Amino acid sequence: LQMGDPGGAIKYVREMCIRDRTKFVVLPEGEYKLRIVEIAEAEGKFHDQLQVKLEVANGPHAGATFYSWMNRVFSPKSKLYQWVEAALAVPVPPDYDLDTDDLLDREVTGYVIVKPLDGGGEVNRVERVRAAREVNKFERGRAR
Repeated sequence: LQMGDPGGAIKYVREMCIRDRTKFVVLPEGEYKLRIVEIAEAEGKFHDQLQVKLEVANGPHAGATFYSWMNRVFSPKSKLYQWVEAALAVPVPPDYDLDTDDLLDREVTGYVIVKPLDGGGEVNRVERVRAAREVNKFERGRAR
């Protein structure tokens, strides 16, 4: 996905979200090795965002998928920048030109939290990421 792809990507993301709702699972809070499966632009409440489809890469929840959203801003203090560094497993070079396709099929280690929804229910959110490594089994599923 090149930044600035209008229209079609947003419609595709909406349809994809509706279709995937039937398979929605809330993971226990903890650290997981996550594979970046898909990245698309999506309309946010206040600005356009990137929607990242993630798949748990190993362990008892392997194959489970969920979404994470982030601002499209790419700067050293942005969430997107942290994700790029984690996925590439090296510091981002100063002359790096962001192409989100570079992140596809890469793995990161993410700390996943459970966030309550206003109308009831819960969703997962990736609190922070770093370069992938084997996840310590004792870090998974810690109580909040």
